[in-house]
Amino acid sequence: MSLIKQLWLGIIGLLLIAFISSFFVSVYNAKSYFEDQLNLKNNDNAQSLALSLSQMDKEPVMVELFIAAQFDTGYYRRIELIDPMDETIQRRIFDDQESITIPEWFEDLIALDIQPGIALVQDGWQQYGTVYVESHDRFAYEALWQSTLQLSIWLSIIALVSGLVGTFLLKTIIKPLDFVVEQAEAMGDRRFLVGDEPRTLEFGRVVRAMNKLSKRIKAMLERESQRLSTLRASIAVDHTTGCLNRDYIISQLDAILADRENTAAHGVLLIRAKGLQECNQKLGRQQVDHELKHLVNEVARDLGLISASKECVGRLNGTDFVVLLPDELNDQQAWCQALREKLDGEKINYAMAFTSFSCIEARGHLLARLDSLLVRAEQQSNTALEMLSGSESSVAHLPVLTESDWSQCIQQALNPLTGLSALKFAYFPTQDAQSKIWHQEAMMRLDCQNQTFTAWQILPWAKRFKQVAELDEKVLEKALVALAEDVDLKLAVNISITTIAIESVRTRLLQQLNQSQNLASRLALEFTEQEFMAQQASASAALLLIKQTGCKIGIEKAGSNILKTPNIQELGLDYLKINSVFVREFITSQNDRYLRGIMTLAHTLGIIVIAEGVMAEAEIAQLIELGFDGVTGPGVA
Repeated sequence: MSLIKQLWLGIIGLLLIAFISSFFVSVYNAKSYFEDQLNLKNNDNAQSLALSLSQMDKEPVMVELFIAAQFDTGYYRRIELIDPMDETIQRRIFDDQESITIPEWFEDLIALDIQPGIALVQDGWQQYGTVYVESHDRFAYEALWQSTLQLSIWLSIIALVSGLVGTFLLKTIIKPLDFVVEQAEAMGDRRFLVGDEPRTLEFGRVVRAMNKLSKRIKAMLERESQRLSTLRASIAVDHTTGCLNRDYIISQLDAILADRENTAAHGVLLIRAKGLQECNQKLGRQQVDHELKHLVNEVARDLGLISASKECVGRLNGTDFVVLLPDELNDQQAWCQALREKLDGEKINYAMAFTSFSCIEARGHLLARLDSLLVRAEQQSNTALEMLSGSESSVAHLPVLTESDWSQCIQQALNPLTGLSALKFAYFPTQDAQSKIWHQEAMMRLDCQNQTFTAWQILPWAKRFKQVAELDEKVLEKALVALAEDVDLKLAVNISITTIAIESVRTRLLQQLNQSQNLASRLALEFTEQEFMAQQASASAALLLIKQTGCKIGIEKAGSNILKTPNIQELGLDYLKINSVFVREFITSQNDRYLRGIMTLAHTLGIIVIAEGVMAEAEIAQLIELGFDGVTGPGVA
């Protein structure tokens, strides 16, 4: 129950006590006063009437007229004259109950104890009779009833005014408590907020303590994140150029080749510095290192990367660099050609080789093809680029659809009538340390043109048509339908961070989830680290709104970048799926320092850590022993 309701109940209770107390005190004081006054009136009137009767002629008609006149001039209930033999000489009674307007229960509650006035009537020296005078009490009852009503009305007005004033004052006083509650709830969700201390002493002490804890957690996260960055730089980065070293760029390539879900065509560029030994002699080692660093920075800048140490640029050896081109790059061959033109005329000449590949290829076959292209490029004197033409490529081609065909397929997926039947899910399990299925990762499939397409094939075209948000809405609807059909199913679906950043789309998604909160508790929404880092400012608030529906929030393909997010402790993330690059590196080299650092930091925040890219069942025990909470990948049955 809220404090406002408790305040109202308290005020009502206090005023009821005050009313009952006031009622009994005032009413019973008034009752005693009326009783005294009416008894005195009865006695005075009886004595006055008896004296008048004693002095007048006792003719029956005269006595009757006198008593009637007296009865009619006062508020009497009864005037009765009785002779010494207890025989009634004259009697006048007024008993008009209809004129009484007070409730019977009130009359019974405060029944007045009024005694009739008694006086003797003399006839000379003899007793003529006894007169009884009893005033009517209805006026006393009505006066008491009116005073009670007035008391009730005033107390009700006082109660209402007190409640309104008390509510206003209480809201003003406890306004800082709203942040205290928000801060406490945030800590329950593993978010650590810092706010201004309220003026109220007690609230200020609570907020001060929570702020101290939040700042301590934040400082610890910053130190640990910095330590991880330093550790990663020492084991994964080429110190001369700032890009990834051989082991990590090869691990990145292996991760792409191992991702059987990603059937899209990828691109790789191999760059070799020609005549590097002669350049060292001619330019000096420092100048050559500067030129190589300039090469890496130029590539990173053209790809729109924050730094050259992103997971797509690496150094294989002293002369060779490899660039794993992002799938989002629309025309990879044109980009390579533009890079060649930029490098043409530099102090060092380069041989460049580009080819496309898919995940069905072996790494050795791919590198051999690049080497053969590089040999052709080295035969030319200046910076040269060799690209594998379509007729030479041994890469399996994807089904050929025109832009119109792709538009038709996506419209079919978005159609309210055909969308849910055209969309399918392929399930890939994620299991915990006890080998129990934690959730099924639902990967989108689309049946169209008598073919089945994967998300990697569909999304580039959805982005081109600017319909990713609509497609994500349909995927979420499909997931909720699947959860409704199977009460034991737990799903994780990947949607774009851009989708929830759009207010209108986010509103519709939240409406869907709020209407199905019993299903939302079994649903997890996953976002890629790369997308999240690019839009973290607009996405953070949206994630908190989604969390309120009961959904779990996860980041997939995570490295150390997500842990560098400012105020990550306020996001309330449920789990991280660590990029298979780092997992494969550990499996290959058994170097666990970096992974242990990530897990320590994540576990400190209460975030579950899952290993991606598990290729064999034997690797599961190694990863669980290392500290992972769960695993996923081709090796997980």
